Amino acid sequence: MSAKWPRGMMALAALPCAIFVTAAPAAEPMPSVFTFARAKHGVWRLAAITSVNGPDDREPTLSQITCTIATNGVHILLTRSGRGHVDIRGHAGSNDDGRDYGVLNVERLAIGATAYRTKRVEFGHAEDHFSDVRYAIPENERIMTSSFIGYLAVQRRAGAPWLNLDTLLDEMIAAPNMTIGYRVSHDGVANRSHRESTTVLLRGLSEAVTWCARQFQSPEAFRLHAAHLPDPWHDEP
Repeated sequence: MSAKWPRGMMALAALPCAIFVTAAPAAEPMPSVFTFARAKHGVWRLAAITSVNGPDDREPTLSQITCTIATNGVHILLTRSGRGHVDIRGHAGSNDDGRDYGVLNVERLAIGATAYRTKRVEFGHAEDHFSDVRYAIPENERIMTSSFIGYLAVQRRAGAPWLNLDTLLDEMIAAPNMTIGYRVSHDGVANRSHRESTTVLLRGLSEAVTWCARQFQSPEAFRLHAAHLPDPWHDEP
């Protein structure tokens, strides 16, 4: 004897069956760079960063580990291989008074009691182009992020060689301060200008460099974090 379904159940059985599948959440975009540690030591903002190779369709590999040490006027980039890059840039007044200083207008420098002459060393063409190769996009039509390609060089005394500012990192670590002399133009007119100077305290820089050295050995540097964080050069820890 066949079992009888209740009338309501038979009506339900006659309805078409729809299966609802919840869509899997979209995968997090793989970061090309992530900041795995931050700190603040005195006037210095510190950030340890891992850069990633192959965030597209390949298995990711570690590109490099770097550490930034920044304050208004001095930005330092250290690499795990022991290299350091020093960048002089900052602002001496309010945001709209045009008193920015950097490689383009710095004229003199003193680290502690030692004075240095400065000059800009500019490359004649893009660093990655050969002068005798015809490229698909001519160099003068390439989109440049800066009108200056080069570095700030320093000279200790007349006749001494001009060296990259990066070579003075050891002197900066040992000195209490750095005085930066620069020229401020009036209303953007080069021949209407005056000289100014500002002092950057270097106290605590040695401890900041030591902090970076510890981060280079941290296991966190080798973990692929999911979050992509802003540019640490401009980010407040």
